[in-house]
Amino acid sequence: MKKLICFLMIGLLLCSCAEKKSTIEDLKTQPNDMMSYETMKEPSDRFLELTMEESLRLFEEKGSGILLISRPSCPHCLNAVPVLAELAEKHELTIYYVNCAMGFENEHLEKLEVYAANVLGQRGVLVPIVFSIINGEAVGKHIGTVAGEDGLLTDEQWDKTIEIYEKLLKDWIK
Repeated sequence: MKKLICFLMIGLLLCSCAEKKSTIEDLKTQPNDMMSYETMKEPSDRFLELTMEESLRLFEEKGSGILLISRPSCPHCLNAVPVLAELAEKHELTIYYVNCAMGFENEHLEKLEVYAANVLGQRGVLVPIVFSIINGEAVGKHIGTVAGEDGLLTDEQWDKTIEIYEKLLKDWIK
């Protein structure tokens, strides 16, 4: 009986040590099926589009989430989005998405660069960029994919990109 109680106490302690991810309840989003990316084979229900300004709230209000900033005309974005869609479906993830081709205020980009500098080590934001944000802190990021400038991912590159994103999103994958 003492062993059982001891195991239960240890389990309770371990569970209470897990970092709680905060959410922002009134974040203004809208579903985006990502079919504007010509490499998407089928619509996804795992992406919530928000503006650049709204994405900054994840940092400013200590929110948590996976944030993708990309644009449908970017060759690397065309590679990244289907990979992220596959992972989001497989692991039941929601990804916040900013279409940077939709325009935004320079002040919003400047703020994002400051937040990104904490994890990137330098200012500047290239696309596609995926952030893992926990309680307002960018705890990880990945820019681009592993493909060359002019082509789609080979099967080997697809698998490598999956591996990179799974490592980045380890805090979100159950």
